[in-house]
Amino acid sequence: MILHSLLNVDVMSHTWSYTGSHNVVDACPRHVLH
Repeated sequence: MILHSLLNVDVMSHTWSYTGSHNVVDACPRHVLH
């Protein structure tokens, strides 16, 4: 139960982190290139 909760939080954290960085990194080069 505890392990499942920790994994869940870890996945959510990584997903949020990846989504946030991806949006920032994806938006900047496009703005500069176009």
